[in-house]
Amino acid sequence: MSVNPTHEVVVELGSALMFINPEQELIAVAVGRGRVFKAALDGYGDEEVQVCDVLDAAILELRPLAEFRPTNGRGLGGNWLDGLYTRSDNLRRHNESERARAAEQRERAAREWERIRLEKIARQAKWEERRRPEQEKIRSLFSSVERWGRSEALASITSYFGDFLRDRIEMNENPTAPSVRLIRWQCVVYFDLIAGRDKEFGTRDAYNAIIRRGVNMGQPDAFKQIARYLYHLEEDGYLRRLPDYRRDSFPRFIPTTSGAWW
Repeated sequence: MSVNPTHEVVVELGSALMFINPEQELIAVAVGRGRVFKAALDGYGDEEVQVCDVLDAAILELRPLAEFRPTNGRGLGGNWLDGLYTRSDNLRRHNESERARAAEQRERAAREWERIRLEKIARQAKWEERRRPEQEKIRSLFSSVERWGRSEALASITSYFGDFLRDRIEMNENPTAPSVRLIRWQCVVYFDLIAGRDKEFGTRDAYNAIIRRGVNMGQPDAFKQIARYLYHLEEDGYLRRLPDYRRDSFPRFIPTTSGAWW
């Protein structure tokens, strides 16, 4: 049926939209389908109810004029029409109540999320406060390394990670090296550019850090080895790769929270 503003005003005033045909003694009543709101869904489900206050896609139902009687409330009444009004009123009250419940649930969820977020921030700040001096100590020990395998720097790094090393730094595969010896140049990259850091860097930055620490990688393809290592850290979630601006350039990365602090 076609709906105009006058029809909408009638419904807004609480009455069903009706058209009377006195010659055939019929009344056409606009019947729509109201959707049932569910607080658990925070939205409408599939259930619908026949109502008089929804005109979208409403249809006209023909009823005998004899079914209706004058009332002091909505003008006309009758068993069928009274049932339609009751369903419409009940659905409206139900939906209002369920929407209020859904809003309360959203507010509770938002408060809980905020509580968890603040607790996480507090835990992270406490952890960083503990980690930062350890990281600075390791960086300072790099400058006093004479024999890497027996250095305090290597011992401190091993202690720093404990059971959380998880391939962040690879073991030296040289058969003459102790099995617990971590690759030195990777330790330099991790603690000079990742641990406790939040600045982006690239393969060249890592290479320069290695050179500044006086470490000889002993590999002709140093840049490729460094890039491979950084990609490995990215795959494990310790670095995030930034968008490439040039196809022929080495990638740039930024430490993740896991890489910087855990």
